[in-house]
Amino acid sequence: MKNLWRNKKNGKLYEVLSTAINATNKDDGVIMVLYTIDNRLFVREYNEFLVKFERSEFSSDIVEKLKSEI
Repeated sequence: MKNLWRNKKNGKLYEVLSTAINATNKDDGVIMVLYTIDNRLFVREYNEFLVKFERSEFSSDIVEKLKSEI
C-alpha cells in the first residue's frame, strides 16, 4: 500500500517515498521527507511536512512509524 498524504492547500495526494538527512551546512542533520506526484520529486523539512499535509485514509503507516522513531 502506498504512503499517501493530502496537501492541505491544494487537496492533491502525494506519495511519501522516504526520509533523508539534510547535509547542508546550515541545516545539517535536519530530517527531510521525500515525496512525489506526477513523476516529480519534492523534499520538505519533516516538521513543516506535518503542518502542510494530512495523512490520507488510503495511506500506510510509514511516516507515523518514523514519527515514533524520532
